[in-house]
Amino acid sequence: MMRTQALQVMAEHGWLSRQGREFQASLFDVADFRSVPKGAAVYSLGDPPGGLYGIVDGFVDVFIAPGPLPTILVYVAGRGWWVGDAALLTRTPRRVGLAARTDVRVMYVSEASLSKLAESDPKIWRRISEITVAHVDNALALSATLAMADPRRRLLATLWRLGCGVGGAAETSELPLTQAELGDIAGLSRNVVGRLLAEAESAGIARSSYARIQIDLARLKAALAV
Repeated sequence: MMRTQALQVMAEHGWLSRQGREFQASLFDVADFRSVPKGAAVYSLGDPPGGLYGIVDGFVDVFIAPGPLPTILVYVAGRGWWVGDAALLTRTPRRVGLAARTDVRVMYVSEASLSKLAESDPKIWRRISEITVAHVDNALALSATLAMADPRRRLLATLWRLGCGVGGAAETSELPLTQAELGDIAGLSRNVVGRLLAEAESAGIARSSYARIQIDLARLKAALAV
């Protein structure tokens, strides 16, 4: 993907698309675009703080390991998703680990570049805090989802949390996930996930194929509203 194409993607998806054109241009001027091969780490849990990362193309696995708990997969992020804000703002180690699920193209803006931009635009820190709020919203959605006793609603809510992050304003979304991985994220067994996905397919909500789940977001939203 050429730099001009990458700039267009980031201007149209996710957090940066909601910022003004002047701010977008200032970030593009100092951004570094990097390729990360499938299976490689973008960065690891506990790494030192640094700048911001935005996903231009591909998918990354998001891992957490709070306190003494084991490392678990909690999210699969796609185009337009940003991260690195918490470590940047607080100067503390990375709270999540990122691994490339597919070949990934990322937009990186260093801490030094952001600090330099803040000299003329102190609102930049408030802008970055919007990324933090989005992560808080995701964490609250995860907490609410895992608290659901009904496995069907828990699975549908998990598909919504994952699918909206990938699809954005689109009508459909596609996740590069196996049924087993979806079950791990939702806290459900593979057998339960298989049965519930078959029901969702009959209702036109989702369709599962090899390591791929397609979601009709409108029908999914309607099913959750019942």
